[in-house]
Amino acid sequence: MFRDREAVLVRMESVLFYLQSKALHGRIKESDKYRLQWFKTFLQACKIFNEIKRDVEIDELNDKIDDMNQNIKMLLEVRRD
Repeated sequence: MFRDREAVLVRMESVLFYLQSKALHGRIKESDKYRLQWFKTFLQACKIFNEIKRDVEIDELNDKIDDMNQNIKMLLEVRRD
């Protein structure tokens, strides 16, 4: 699952670049309401990107905590002997 999130982040970076480009430089002929929709879509994608990134960071921290707990258990076992 962790690798899946990283793959999503890589894809999301491309999506964010596309949406930002479309919002800033896209050809909008009819009105600014379409440009506004591109910005809204871009901001929503940014929010999703940040949520996924946060989840990845939490997973990394949980892995580090698990490793530290295992090290502590090993040290306690060595001291008992």
